[in-house]
Amino acid sequence: MAGQDWGVSAAGEGGPVLKNGWLPRSATGLWVVNSIGRVTAGGRAYLVSVLSDGNASRAAGVALVERAAAEAVRAVAGAEPDPAAAAG
Repeated sequence: MAGQDWGVSAAGEGGPVLKNGWLPRSATGLWVVNSIGRVTAGGRAYLVSVLSDGNASRAAGVALVERAAAEAVRAVAGAEPDPAAAAG
């Protein structure tokens, strides 16, 4: 679905099953950005949940959630860390 093609889907291949959520906090102006779902990577299915708070913008939160999901799946799958993700 348009507008929901981000989040834990960054950690997998093919069609993920996911639910993303975001909310600007009125008291702080910072964003809560979350993504929960199932992705497939290397022929295996993974359930991934990334919850974040205190993001400067929705875009920053989305980028953080995607990096965290990708690194989590790499770690569980035993793959080498992505040096570009650490720099992002």
